[in-house]
Amino acid sequence: MDSFRQFCSVYWIMPLTRCFVAAVLLQS
Repeated sequence: MDSFRQFCSVYWIMPLTRCFVAAVLLQS
């Protein structure tokens, strides 16, 4: 989960939707 937080931090400027989509892809 820590890596996921860093990933979101890098793309914090992008919409939360983008981060949510990334989470779904990582979980897939």
